[in-house]
Amino acid sequence: MSQAVQYDLERLHGEHTTNFFDCGVQSLDDWLGSQALEQQEQGRSCTHVWADAGGMVVGYATLLPTTITEQDPGLMSRLRPYKYPRTSDLCGVLLGKLALDQSLRSRGLGFDLLAAAFLVAYDAVRLIGGVYLVTDPIESVRGFYEKFGFQTLPGTSRMFLHMREWAEAGTSIDP
Repeated sequence: MSQAVQYDLERLHGEHTTNFFDCGVQSLDDWLGSQALEQQEQGRSCTHVWADAGGMVVGYATLLPTTITEQDPGLMSRLRPYKYPRTSDLCGVLLGKLALDQSLRSRGLGFDLLAAAFLVAYDAVRLIGGVYLVTDPIESVRGFYEKFGFQTLPGTSRMFLHMREWAEAGTSIDP
């Protein structure tokens, strides 16, 4: 019986090999190799990767700050946490990209990668504030996010997860 390989999520750096990454979506493969590090250096986002022992990237998650601003007061009243100021926008973390190399598919590792990205985002929210983890998934992966607890933001294709409520519900996601 072979032992499962475990990966630690780490910040992308120049020594990581990205040119062999293949998640099956060309735009995600290309973005990792051509834009992820540059955008990170500019402070626009931060990409965290799973890499094998040789530094080859086999999965990644890109996180960046976001603000939910809606003109519909009814929508904001449903989303706003208890005692959150009525005049404030809702701050959080945007999961901009999440991709797993095809070589790791069908092992349940996509959920593990999302859980690891959630932990990084949750740590950031605990340090600097925020309410939600938000994503804009393509239609074919919406069910994946729903299994993790994401809900659709009414009137949009955006999905969100109230981070503190989810973490405080007793759900264990520690690797």
